[in-house]
Amino acid sequence: MLAFLLCLISSSFVAKAQTPDPKPPGPPSDPARPPLIPLPQLENWSFLKDPSKRVDFFDPIKYVQIGDGNSYLSLGSEYRIEYERYTANNFGVGPQDQNGYLMQRVLPHFDLHLSNHFRIYNEFQFDYTDFRNGGPRPGLDEDRGDIHQLFFDVGSDVRTGNGVQLRAGRQELVYGRGRLLDNNEGPNVKLSFDGFKVSVDTRGGNVDFFAVKPVNPSPGFFDDAPVHGQSLWGVYGSNIFVGLNKPRADIYYIGFDNKNASYDVGAGREIRHTFGGRFAQPVGKGLDFDWESAFQWGAFTDKSIHAYTVQTETGYTFEQSPGHIRPFLRFDVSSGNSSNDPNGHTLGTFNSLFPRGAYITPKMAPPFALDNVIDVHPMTWFQPFKHVETSLGWDWFWRYSTNDGLYAFPGFPIRNGLYGGYPLIHGNLTKYSYIGQLGDMEVRWSPAAHVIIAFNFAGTINGAFLNSTAKSNDITYINTGFTYRF
Repeated sequence: MLAFLLCLISSSFVAKAQTPDPKPPGPPSDPARPPLIPLPQLENWSFLKDPSKRVDFFDPIKYVQIGDGNSYLSLGSEYRIEYERYTANNFGVGPQDQNGYLMQRVLPHFDLHLSNHFRIYNEFQFDYTDFRNGGPRPGLDEDRGDIHQLFFDVGSDVRTGNGVQLRAGRQELVYGRGRLLDNNEGPNVKLSFDGFKVSVDTRGGNVDFFAVKPVNPSPGFFDDAPVHGQSLWGVYGSNIFVGLNKPRADIYYIGFDNKNASYDVGAGREIRHTFGGRFAQPVGKGLDFDWESAFQWGAFTDKSIHAYTVQTETGYTFEQSPGHIRPFLRFDVSSGNSSNDPNGHTLGTFNSLFPRGAYITPKMAPPFALDNVIDVHPMTWFQPFKHVETSLGWDWFWRYSTNDGLYAFPGFPIRNGLYGGYPLIHGNLTKYSYIGQLGDMEVRWSPAAHVIIAFNFAGTINGAFLNSTAKSNDITYINTGFTYRF
């Protein structure tokens, strides 16, 4: 039934996952004008120093001149309201809500530049979820009021980021495809980190050095605090070996200390090191690709860690076709714990650290993490109308190792490898590798400047592993939302 429904929908819309915002109606904007994206800390509004450039209704508050013009204040916000409904949240385990619920978030911010060399950025988040049976999901749905980001930058040029910059305070970390470090975009509550980052930007590339702690998004008012049992540090280099007009090359090292880690084989302290690289050709005319691989080592309790991942996306844009159709394929492998170590001295489960909140579909919080998972995800992107972008995909999942379990987002085991985690059905051992399938569709429309309207649909067809463990109803998911940014 699900396959028939998605095929029927695809006759009207074809698509690409995690699509960028479609362009609104009207003439092309000034190339100096930054796009309104979910990362407002990257926006540079200094071009509005020229009064002739102020053509938008909000421009008077996007650039409020202070003194001689080298200093200015910029104000902005995002408001998002969404209706969301699952027919079998968490595969039917736990409280269910057949009527759906409403989520709202407001992210106001100010950006104060007190010269070209010093900047203070502050962003609040107010996230609410109403009418959900069982209450908001921890860490995903509700944070009634808190400081999402509050940092200062000092350096060569804090407007453009050129040269050397120091950033200290609460901040987002978003790198690459967001499969290891991201701000949890997708669910209602975003993720930030407390700590320091030093950026060095030259013509030869950009290198970030960071040492931070993740912030625990508590649901109350101004009660978010760093997770003291976790520390993260690393170096991320971008465009190191190639020029800006050539494929992008990144290389990185990330260290992670978690005093309360949990895996299929047990719980305890984990010190994990990740070394990886990424090679990408941005989406444009013709061929594009985004290939990444990483190896992990370290220690978990008395075990040595040896794990890896390979994550790929390869596509082709038919620029002259109606709607600029772009079919592409995602193929990911993340290792799991193997049975080749009979003494149990090695942990082979890959740790995705702090990935994007909706990294399987464009919107739905993933029903499981991609650790110990192989997935094949063909998709297509299409622009059926000038200001509408759509995506359609179908994903297949297998366990990498039948000796390891299935993990929750973002990291603890939900169904164990050998026995399924929950009470067994007929007492059988669970050695199936096939997890199941997931179809997804997204439509994004910009009817006017500052406005995005989106519709998302997804659903699963559960496989042998899920069906042989605990209660495993097929999931269907609907989300429709309205976003306004300025």
